[in-house]
Amino acid sequence: MDNVNNKIVAKINLHGTLVLTSKDGQISDADVFIQSLKTQGLLSQTIAVVWVPTQLVLFTSVFVPGKRRADWLAALPFSLEESLSEPVENFHIVSLDRSKQGNVSAGLVEHSLMQKWIKVLENHGLEHVALIADCFSLPVAPQDSLQEKAVWSVYSDDQLRIVRKDKYSGFSSSPEWLVEIRDLTRQGKENQLPELHEIAQLYDSSIQTLNMLSGYNLRTGDYISVSEGSSILQRWKWHLVVLFLILTSFLTHTAIETQRLQTQTDNYQTETKTLFNNLFPDVKKIINIRVQTKNRINHIDRSVAIGPSQLMYEIESAFKLFPAVKIQKIQWDLKGSSIKGHQSGRLTIFVESLETQNLEDLNARLKSDEVSGKISLQIKNVTPVLVEGVFYVDAD
Repeated sequence: MDNVNNKIVAKINLHGTLVLTSKDGQISDADVFIQSLKTQGLLSQTIAVVWVPTQLVLFTSVFVPGKRRADWLAALPFSLEESLSEPVENFHIVSLDRSKQGNVSAGLVEHSLMQKWIKVLENHGLEHVALIADCFSLPVAPQDSLQEKAVWSVYSDDQLRIVRKDKYSGFSSSPEWLVEIRDLTRQGKENQLPELHEIAQLYDSSIQTLNMLSGYNLRTGDYISVSEGSSILQRWKWHLVVLFLILTSFLTHTAIETQRLQTQTDNYQTETKTLFNNLFPDVKKIINIRVQTKNRINHIDRSVAIGPSQLMYEIESAFKLFPAVKIQKIQWDLKGSSIKGHQSGRLTIFVESLETQNLEDLNARLKSDEVSGKISLQIKNVTPVLVEGVFYVDAD
């Protein structure tokens, strides 16, 4: 396709100057024109590509081993290193294509040049645009499948010839050098020269051109354009939002559950200390409640026929049947009488309930159970809303 619709062609020349050209010729004041497009909301549609001199871009093809894309991309700089006269670290490398045989078509630009071009774009408010070598502003020349002869697309610009050799390579030169380069590429048994296919008009810089040539953009990696970065962010925005909400929900649930378990643990420890103090009021300081409880119970069991732990175990099931009866305090007292040489004791349980009947029913249940001690109930205080009482379990 020789004739390509021409709107605005934006290009950075060899001197590092931004040049805008329309069908009427070069635009004298690029900044004013760009501001006008921005005011009309047409800038990103009209100027989406800025062409850069192909003379400053090295196109090459090299075999790179590796099956996965990440692997051969990592190996690409090492494969190129031997063919470069400068350290490979000085170049920004763009992979354009990889054949089934493993040959990678790549474009290389010095980092200093890329930085200079990016600065030019920033100075003119064109941070969003792609940078593409101007040899790709020519369409690929139609190839005759019946002929072995190569066909190059050529655009003549004063004393410059822009050439697109194939889909992924091209060059620029003077007319004289084009003759020399063409002569060096004689091919086949018949020593055939590549055929030159003249192109009358270049691709413009519109968004349509970018959509067609996005794979040739030199702005990759550290040089990615603002618009492309925003596009990537837009594509992933809702995924990131959903992920953030899920993570927030998980962290909130974890925090609430942790707080609940911590509160439950604190309550358990408080109740344990309260029970310990009620059972052993003579202990002034709690250091290790588990060890101290075990020692105290062992001491009591050695000196008392029936200890508080056994009595508590025997009456526990009855109290569970009457949840309306709340235990307020438990007290253990040693008595002076003895049985078989051991001191006896009394377990005193202070309780409260809404109804006297609850206490009486519990008392009846305790007496019907096989409890080692003697059960008795004393009602201490009765009000319209609360009944207080004391259960005595005498381990005689």
